[in-house]
This record gives sequence, C-alpha cells and structure tokens, in this order.
Amino acid sequence: MITRQALRNAGALLLILAPEALFARSNSVTAGLSMSYDYNDREYEAVSDDLTIDGVTAARIAEEDDTYSRVVVRPLIYLVSKSKLDQFGLRAAPAVRYDLEDSDTDVDALFALSGWRFITKSWMVKSSDTFVRSDHNTTGTEEAADGEENSTPELSPDAGRKRFWRNTFNIASDHIYGRDQKAILGFDYVVLRNDDSGESSYNDYDMYQFAVKNDYRFNAYWDTKADLKVVRGEFDNNDRLTAAAEPDPSLVDSSGDLMEYHADAILTNRFFRPNNISLSYNYIGTAYDETSRNDGDIHQSRLTWQRDFLERLSARLGAGVSYEKTEEQKANWGGNGIAEILYTMERSSFRLSVEKRYDVDNFSGTEERGFIDVWDASLGFGHQLLEDVKIDAKVTYLYEDRQDRAANTSADDATALEEYNKNYFITGVGLHYSFWQDYSAGINYTFTRLNSERIGEDYDDHRLLLTISWETEVLNW
Repeated sequence: MITRQALRNAGALLLILAPEALFARSNSVTAGLSMSYDYNDREYEAVSDDLTIDGVTAARIAEEDDTYSRVVVRPLIYLVSKSKLDQFGLRAAPAVRYDLEDSDTDVDALFALSGWRFITKSWMVKSSDTFVRSDHNTTGTEEAADGEENSTPELSPDAGRKRFWRNTFNIASDHIYGRDQKAILGFDYVVLRNDDSGESSYNDYDMYQFAVKNDYRFNAYWDTKADLKVVRGEFDNNDRLTAAAEPDPSLVDSSGDLMEYHADAILTNRFFRPNNISLSYNYIGTAYDETSRNDGDIHQSRLTWQRDFLERLSARLGAGVSYEKTEEQKANWGGNGIAEILYTMERSSFRLSVEKRYDVDNFSGTEERGFIDVWDASLGFGHQLLEDVKIDAKVTYLYEDRQDRAANTSADDATALEEYNKNYFITGVGLHYSFWQDYSAGINYTFTRLNSERIGEDYDDHRLLLTISWETEVLNW
C-alpha cells in the first residue's frame, strides 16, 4: 500500500526532475588562462606653480608623470546552463597584477552573473550583475554578464591608472505584445568606489536608473520607438575634500547629488525603400540638489536619411536643431547632425563617422558635471590578413565644449561658470593571431593626447598591451 510519505517523496522528486524531464537542458563549462604585459606611460605638460591667468593663480597644477608596467595573469571559468525557457551564466575572471617598477602585487576581479526566463511565450524576465575591480577606465564597460552591452557609464581616462571597484546590477521585464511590438521595464543600480584616495581619484557614487521602453510598428511602412529614463545620482566627495589642493576646502563640491531625466522618441518611415527616413527627438534634463551646480535642459531634433546602396555599402546622413539652456545662463541655439559610411568586403571593413550633438557628463568619475557640446569623428578599419591573422586600426577625434563651476569661487555661487574646451586625439592599432584552435595572441597600442584650456590637464598617454591566452570548452552535458 502506498503511504502518504511515499507520495510526498514521489511528489518532491517529480518537482525536482520535472524541469529536466520536460525541458532538456544544455550545460557547458569553459576554462581559460591568459598572460599579459601591460605598459602605460603618461606625460603631463609642465606648468609653473605661480602661473596666472587674468591675475588669478591657476588652481589646477599638472599631475606628475606616471609610468606603469605590469605582468598580468588571469584565469577564466565560464558556466552556461540553458533550456528552451531559461538560461543562466556565471563568469569568473580574477587577475593578479605584478608591478615590475615597485615589485608590488594587486588583485583584479571580473565576476558576472546573468540569467533570463520566459514566464509566458511573450513575457521574459532577465537580470545580470557584474563586479569589476581594476585600474583601467574601460574595464568591464562594454562587457556585460552575457556578452551584451550594458548601461554602465564609461569612466574618464583623465584620472590615469587609478584603482577602483564597480558593481552593476540590472533587472528588466520584456513583453512582446505584437509583431515588432515590445515594451520593456528596467532598473539599473551602479556602485563606484575607489581603492585609491586623493584629489585625482574617481568620485564615489551610487547611480539608480529606471527605464521604460516601447517599440511599436503601425504597419509595413511606419514604426516608432520611445525611451524614458529617470536617473538618481548620489555622490561622496569626502576623500577629495581631504586631499583637495585648493586653499579653501569649501571650493570642492561636497555633494553633487542630482536627478537626470532622459526622453527619446523616433518615428521611422520605410515607404521609399531602400531609403529609410526617420525623425527623432531627444531631451536631457539635469537637476542638482546643491546650489553649487546649475540645472539645465537640452532639446534636440534630427531628420535622418539612411540607405543600403549595395549589400556591402550603407550610409546615413542626418541634421537637426538643438536648444540648450543652463540655469542663470543665456540659451544656446545650434545644430546637430551625423554623417556615416560603412563598407564591408570579404576580408575587410571600413567605417567613417562624424557626429555633432549635445550630451551630459555626470557619471564619468570626475568632478566635471553638466552638459557637453560634442564633435565626434572616427575612422575605423579592419582587415583579415590571413585565415588566423587580423589587424584593426581606429583614429578618433573628440572635441568637447564644457561649462563647469569656475575655480576660486564659492560653492554657493551657481552663476560663476567657467567655459572651456577639451580636445582628445586617440589612435589605436591591434594585431591578433589565433593558433592551435584554442590559443590566441595579440598586441595592441593606443595613443591618447589631451589638449585642454584648463591649466595642468594636457597629457600624452601611450599604452601597449601584449596578451597570449588559451580558452576551451572543457565540459558539455
């Protein structure tokens, strides 16, 4: 006779085995190991301590030159488990950095969790969490837990090789309610903390972002996309207050907490295929808690034409009107636009892009806040030299017009803004070689030059990265 306990045990076992019985899972474990030589040399333009401009002593004095030479060993393990209804991923890639200059050792980290699950056929929930400890500003910015781009703000390269840790958590709900029709609710939480303290270190902050997105297709010719975001930023400048070079610590903004509001909408017409015409609108609003910063609004509209001329050639051309208004300042009317060409061949690719736009910079880790008037031009090229050898190169010119609280002004004076520009020239080249199926080697060189109207910020930066790595799937069931 079947007892109640046996039934309970059978029921528990059925609950455990049901997912495996109903939905076959695929599991894999990938392991790897890499060794790198990371060399970085930064030279600042020399300035005099008593340099004056218009009778005011410069508040910003150049940093000391910095030479960075490390050997890096990084193991990797990547676990993926998936079925028709869900997927789970775990990536762990810690690293040990040995300083050849100071005979010192640092430990880096890259840990990522990601997963998604279909609740119904049209409703999916996904989440990810990525933890990074590093001393390079781009580490972990483009690499999300599941290999997709995440929403983590890129840190400024101006601070140099400063150690930090950052954790990015994301959760989102995707609901498909029709053909090419989708609604997304999302939340991001980003924490940035310094391992280094001092005036030139990154600003600690907590960033909370709530997002709503909607894609809707009216018919075969018309579709629209809308994106709304509300961002809360909470900053901690205590370390910078302690190490501030200014004679009066009150000149360093002790808070900087803010709200950001973003709205994007685009209407696209595909009636004249292969010509696509779109009209877009972008709004950015910033409201600071403290009076030491100036609130502001940006409105941008753009009409864009896009066409695929051939299977391998596409072009985009757009232009529009921009309006920027910062509190206690005159309004600025201007233009925005984009011109882009992308050409791909069997073994090569070529991309040329020039864009003019307004943007906002509040989460790059520096004390700089507010709106930016940007010119961004880039030229990229990639070529497959041999079956296992490829080369890529890129040249970027970035011009930024900025406004920030002027040096030697009271933190309560929100009307005294300093206008200045920054010019970045960045060029990079890389050579990559794959061999023995699971092995690869690469060499990458990047040169960055900054010319700034602010005293003591100009620098030349050279980075050389040599890497050899092994990565293979070790288990699959």
